Amino acid sequence: MSLSGYLTTLTQALTDLQCNEVHPVCGGCQRHGVQCVYTSPTLKTPIGHEVKNASKNAPEKVANKLAVEYPESAQRRLLELRLLTQWVTKSAFTFPGSDEKDYREGMLLGVPKSALESPAWLNIVLAFSAIHIAKTSSSPTEQREFMDVFHKYLDLGLQEHRRDVDNLCREKANAVCMTSSLVRNCMQAMFQDRDLVPYSPPAQYLHMSNGSGDVFKTAWDWVSEDKTCLAWRLGTTGPDLSDLKELFGEKKRKGFSHLLHRSPADLKFEPWDSETQSAYELTLSFIGGIQIAVDDGERPEHTFRRIIAFPMFIPKRFIELVDERQPRALVFLAHYFSFLSRLRGIWWVGDAGRREIGAIQEALESPWVEQLDWPLKKMEEVWNIRPWEYF
Repeated sequence: MSLSGYLTTLTQALTDLQCNEVHPVCGGCQRHGVQCVYTSPTLKTPIGHEVKNASKNAPEKVANKLAVEYPESAQRRLLELRLLTQWVTKSAFTFPGSDEKDYREGMLLGVPKSALESPAWLNIVLAFSAIHIAKTSSSPTEQREFMDVFHKYLDLGLQEHRRDVDNLCREKANAVCMTSSLVRNCMQAMFQDRDLVPYSPPAQYLHMSNGSGDVFKTAWDWVSEDKTCLAWRLGTTGPDLSDLKELFGEKKRKGFSHLLHRSPADLKFEPWDSETQSAYELTLSFIGGIQIAVDDGERPEHTFRRIIAFPMFIPKRFIELVDERQPRALVFLAHYFSFLSRLRGIWWVGDAGRREIGAIQEALESPWVEQLDWPLKKMEEVWNIRPWEYF
């Protein structure tokens, strides 16, 4: 996969995810005068390739436009001070693991200090703080104001992130890992508000999250050689997701193996080949692994990380099946969302899980809709994961 190609697509698409994946033109792309990937059939152009007819200079044009729209000023400096204050007093503590001292200190002290050396990382930190204010403020005016601030800093951060990815090296690996992780958190924060009428599967969201994971994993090859860098310190807390044989082992999916059953009608009509079968099996193993962690009494904060990591690890073929609205893929997705729904007390997750399950239920017909009994029941559970409070 071309990492720069991923950034091109992400830059064009991410700034207005809540415009919904079926809209003809998203506000962010229209605002910046670049081709919107939503105008093309989702996933038909591999994300590692150029979008046809898109300007090769689009990222630079966006960056120049943003510089004009958002110049340096005293007002901007005060705003950024507020956003950094938001990070060190509130936002840094809303990640899974903030109840652990080492992780908390890394997010509270390490992130602001290290991000000062990386424009991309710093701007994404500011963007995350802005959307935190927007999502939790009781003032409609402040909500609108800080959503606009969020988009501006997200745009700025993505332009710098693209340059870092294009020139990825050992010295940039720590910042690229941390930036790509925060970008995924921003995507998650926006995902909870996407338009579900008419229903369109969240393939674009999954694809962008998966691509962001590719960037992270590429940079991680360097990070793993330096045990002192912040990305390593934070990334090695919580559950170990590095053993892929264990993560995707056959035993992991035993509790959900009935979802792989194929009826005579499925055998006749359902698209199926070895790649498709493997995509379903691997995805189900990851989902089953989450349930095993729950059954084994894993700390909810650690299971939280497994759930959020799902889009990073699923096979790209599974995302294509979601995009094709294959009923089996949507049923699998509903089972995943039943876990995500239990995290709705976390502001940047919200009620996305239950909303998506409800939309999938409306989209499916018999006999597939009957396979939703388990996620419909489990989605009403909620985990009491309270962020550590500084004050």
